[in-house]
Amino acid sequence: LCRCGNYGCLETVASAQALLRKYQANPSYRPSQLISLERIQLDFLAGNPFSRQIVLETAQALGKAIAHLLAAYNIQLILLTGDMTCFGQEWFQVVCDTVKQNTLPWLANTTQIEVGSLGQDVVLLGASALLLGNYTLLFNQNRTQENSSLLNLEGENDAKPYAD
Repeated sequence: LCRCGNYGCLETVASAQALLRKYQANPSYRPSQLISLERIQLDFLAGNPFSRQIVLETAQALGKAIAHLLAAYNIQLILLTGDMTCFGQEWFQVVCDTVKQNTLPWLANTTQIEVGSLGQDVVLLGASALLLGNYTLLFNQNRTQENSSLLNLEGENDAKPYAD
C-alpha cells in the first residue's frame, strides 16, 4: 500500500521510503538501530550484501517501469533525480541495463537516460516546463462535461470540479 492510499505505485518498490521499509523488514534489523538513507548508502558502498541486494532491486524496479514508459510513449530523454541517485554509477547502470533488457532494442538505443541535479525545485521546474509547452492551460475557460468526467471514473458527472 502506497502512502497515497493506492496499490501498485512505483514509490512502493523503487523509492527511498521503499528501501527503508525493506531494510526494516530484514530479520537482522533491530528497532534500536537508527536507519537512514545515508546509513544504507554507507553499507552499500562498503559491500554489505543485504544493502546491495535491496538497493539494486529498487534499481531494477525503476528500470522496468522506465521500459514500460518507453514502450508506451517513445520518450527520448529520461532524467533521473532524487534520493536514490545517491547510490551512484552502479545503481544507475542497473537501471539502464534493466531498461535494455525489458524494452525493444531500438527504443533502448534511441533513448538517453541521465542522472540530473535539479535539486529541490524539480516539481516546480516540471510544472513550468508543462506550462511552457502549452501555456493555454493557464487560460482554458472551455471546461466541458468531458473534462469533468475525467475526475469521476464511475460516470456520474454530478460533481463540478471547476467553479463557473
